[in-house]
Amino acid sequence: MSHWEVYVPAPFRNQDAEVLIAFMREHGFATLISAPGGRPWATHLPLLVERSGDALLLRSHLARANPQWTHFPEADVLAIFGGPHALIDPSWYFSRPNVPTWDYIAVHAYGPARLVEGPATREIAYGLVQRYTPAMPPIPKDFEEGMLRAVVTFEIEVSSLIASYKLSQNKPAADQDSVAQHLAQSPLEHERAIARAISLLRERGEADR
Repeated sequence: MSHWEVYVPAPFRNQDAEVLIAFMREHGFATLISAPGGRPWATHLPLLVERSGDALLLRSHLARANPQWTHFPEADVLAIFGGPHALIDPSWYFSRPNVPTWDYIAVHAYGPARLVEGPATREIAYGLVQRYTPAMPPIPKDFEEGMLRAVVTFEIEVSSLIASYKLSQNKPAADQDSVAQHLAQSPLEHERAIARAISLLRERGEADR
């Protein structure tokens, strides 16, 4: 178990590993955080989310000029996968009184990171290409070699996942439905995504637990 912590009230915790892995794959551009000597360091980067037997691996690369890769032998790291979010206006609730809040989905993945070298460097680099830009045309061999020399590839073996699916579960059913209805009319896709997530919870009966 990692020493990292995040505050997630019980109603908002999601412990369905398959749901969380699917979310991480859908929202693969993450924030990687290390804290050598207690000083936080962050990089924003895409991650591959892969299974290897019973292990769940996060794989990517950093620029060799980015010193974060030198932190990896020291301690666990944290990868934060952020998803849709929406401001919730208190006027949408039937219950009174209320204040503004924010609904959102996020997954925190913890585990030790290790450097991988040799053929794995090209494998990870092209794994990212296949995942995110599969139509990329071939590049000259000398250009490819130069790019690969400029990066450091790594993998994180996930030791724990903690997810916050804050979707108004702490509110009465009528309030949840009202929030979903208002967000469904938003011009912003990430707010409509929260509306769909709330409605899905309601359909499954999970929001009333």
